Amino acid sequence: MDKKSNEQWACRFTKVKAVVVELDELISRIKADHKIQTMMEEPLSMKTITRSTDTVILVKPKVDGTPVDVTCLLNEIAKLNVKFTAIPKANITWYKADSTEIKADDHFQIITDDNGQSTLTINDATLQDSQSYTARATHKVRFVVAKVNLNVKAPPKVEASQSMNDQSCVIGQGAQISWKFSGIEKPQVIWFFNDKPLPTNDHFQVAETGDKTSTLLIRQTELADQGVYTARAINTVGEAEAKTTLKIDCIKPAINTDLSPTLQVTKGETMTLNIGVSGTPKPNVVWMKSNDELTANDRIQVTIPTGDDDTYILTISNVQPEDQGEYSVKITHVSGSLKSNTCKVTVSSMS
Repeated sequence: MDKKSNEQWACRFTKVKAVVVELDELISRIKADHKIQTMMEEPLSMKTITRSTDTVILVKPKVDGTPVDVTCLLNEIAKLNVKFTAIPKANITWYKADSTEIKADDHFQIITDDNGQSTLTINDATLQDSQSYTARATHKVRFVVAKVNLNVKAPPKVEASQSMNDQSCVIGQGAQISWKFSGIEKPQVIWFFNDKPLPTNDHFQVAETGDKTSTLLIRQTELADQGVYTARAINTVGEAEAKTTLKIDCIKPAINTDLSPTLQVTKGETMTLNIGVSGTPKPNVVWMKSNDELTANDRIQVTIPTGDDDTYILTISNVQPEDQGEYSVKITHVSGSLKSNTCKVTVSSMS
């Protein structure tokens, strides 16, 4: 076979590297090409490949340094950086956690400089952006990937149209104040009363639910419980607070059953006077004889009602002539005062 004439013909085709007419030469070239292929597949960072008179240097891509995970606040800008080294320069693409390739738009921007540093910028970060991102550097020799995690955090937020409200309850009854907060990372909620930390005890109890609602329970409210209650939610990013002004309502006293106008008793017997008075909290009732306040002793007994009962009782045993006179009740309450009718008591001698 004429090698020279075939070389003249083959020179018109760039992909023909050589014309071989000898079997030994052909075997030698096959071995050389196989050696080059093996070198390209080995996990070495650099290859020097010689084909005839051409020398090509290939450096497979690798991650330069350790990518740093990023944390940003909700609606802020997040920048994720990865640097690759490769010869020739690698082509870098970014992917979301679900392997979707990221295309540049108003939300995502990708910039790669000549030094192999690629930056994925996420504008106005949302909670959905909180995930793992992969940068892939593709090269003639092979490809390599690097992962960067983005953690989007949000400070607590009051889940209500307004962070202040008013409540009221009747004194003696229970009160319940609830506020719901949102935020990445469950916030810790601390309660305050008139700007001072509120202790938890039998009177004040706090309950938390899975939807990040904090509820303050006040058992058997008192007038001293009236004031401003603040729920302050705190996480590692920030805090938020909501305020409730609690008003304790009282039920004004009322005389439901008044004293009888007159009462006649016999000396030595027991005298009983009853009056029915309601109100919340229970009013203070003082028994009077004329203008003098009666105090309990061996003969005089004053009974104060409990529970829903509203009957106040004055009992005088072994009635004597000096017990004769005008009896009345003076009623005082946080919301006002009242006075009963007068009962004229007559003590007669034993027949």
